[in-house]
Amino acid sequence: MCPKCQGFAERVTVRSPHEYYDLVRQIEQVVSDGTLALVAGSCKLAEIRRGTPWPADYIEHTFRCVACEQKFQLAVKTYHGSGGDWSRATSSEYGRSGLKQNQTLTDFQACPCL
Repeated sequence: MCPKCQGFAERVTVRSPHEYYDLVRQIEQVVSDGTLALVAGSCKLAEIRRGTPWPADYIEHTFRCVACEQKFQLAVKTYHGSGGDWSRATSSEYGRSGLKQNQTLTDFQACPCL
């Protein structure tokens, strides 16, 4: 972790659709600013909008800090309404997004989830 991404290290629990939508919009801005990069996801971030159906029953996205490569994960269960969270990813969590342990960051430059 580095000074650029240290402020994202705190775990944030998502308890409602409103909180999730707001968090997605904030993360989109951070990605747009170039602090974090989206490297994997179960759907496109643009598909997550108020007033539209959920794109899936379980939605997750993995991001990385462009400075130090620390990974972060946003995951939510939409079907059961059990919420979700934003958290710093550990190496054991990478498999949840379909990331392979031997993939490099350049493998994600054309992420279809953008």
